[in-house]
Amino acid sequence: MKPLFLLNKLTSILFIIFIFFPFTSKINADTKEESISEILEKEFEQRSKINYDSYILGPGDGIFIEIDDIPEFSGEYVIAKDGTLYLPRVKEIYVEGLTLNELNLFLTKEYKNFILDPTIFLKVIRYRSIAVYVGGEVARPGFYPLREVTDNISFSEDAEMSILEGEEISNSRELISTTEGYETYFTFAPTLFDAIKSAGGITPFSNISEIKVLRKNPISEGGGKKQTKLSLIDLITKGDQSQNIRLQDGDSIFISKTDLRIREQLLQTGQINLNPKFITVFVSGRINIPGATKVPTGASLMEAISIAGGTKILKGNIEFLRFTNNGEIDRRIFSYNPKQEIGSTKNPILLNGDIIRVRNSLLTATLDVTTEITRPFLGLFAVTKIFED
Repeated sequence: MKPLFLLNKLTSILFIIFIFFPFTSKINADTKEESISEILEKEFEQRSKINYDSYILGPGDGIFIEIDDIPEFSGEYVIAKDGTLYLPRVKEIYVEGLTLNELNLFLTKEYKNFILDPTIFLKVIRYRSIAVYVGGEVARPGFYPLREVTDNISFSEDAEMSILEGEEISNSRELISTTEGYETYFTFAPTLFDAIKSAGGITPFSNISEIKVLRKNPISEGGGKKQTKLSLIDLITKGDQSQNIRLQDGDSIFISKTDLRIREQLLQTGQINLNPKFITVFVSGRINIPGATKVPTGASLMEAISIAGGTKILKGNIEFLRFTNNGEIDRRIFSYNPKQEIGSTKNPILLNGDIIRVRNSLLTATLDVTTEITRPFLGLFAVTKIFED
């Protein structure tokens, strides 16, 4: 009876395995499918809320205007320096500060005087150069012009269609295809990264996890300014460009200051070319190779002295000078100690243009004074000796 009982029990277990586990797998598959579906639904919902017409038009922008069934009114037009467009029939109209949607409504209203129910399509085909302000904790705060870089490549029809249909273009590029021929233009739009790089990069105290960007608000959204906060930490550490937004003319960027000295962050910015790979500092005094010295971004004062050949045997205190962005002078005098902690007051992380002077010691100063006093007499003694001979 016992072997028969065990056989029946084993049969029951196998039955449960074959019946229950496929069902469990199906449940898991359904759950996974539902999870992916939910993720996609959320993604599509977020994308539907994005306003793709936030670009504000200005002088220098090139616009393609197509009026349905009226080719003589269609064509490419450039906004003039005074912010106006000169169009067939409607003549000059002031369009600076409008978005494409706002311009479409404006043109539709104007052309109703000549056309019954006009249907108008608009597209920016050439973006103007932009100027942005970069302030806060950057090497050189100020206004910076940023230009877009455009490359055009000719393709066969099949090749172009494969690009238009399949190739992924990053959010910092605009893909424009001309109606004549097979030319595809790749436009590299200026980004937050480009603006900070133009301003000389960040400083050892830059809080790149809290970057504020101010932008003009379209008239249809109430005008004025809007702002957002961004972080470039993932860009520097992981190459994530999700917050490296493309900039528009008139944007203002502010990087806040942190009390933490983030040397590792500064070294990484040099590696990804946000900051220059090398900076120039000036080392003088009791030093073996005095003068302008190139040091890697993120280098400390003691490292700069080492790169400049180290100090001479007899030396005094270190004098450090820095001209800050607000016009003040940071001046420090301290004793030489190559073991000072990097980033400390007596071994600061250097910025471009910093000045380091290794002072004379009491002994070298005395020797210099003695030399200055005795040099004329030694010269006189040498001349006298010549005449005696």
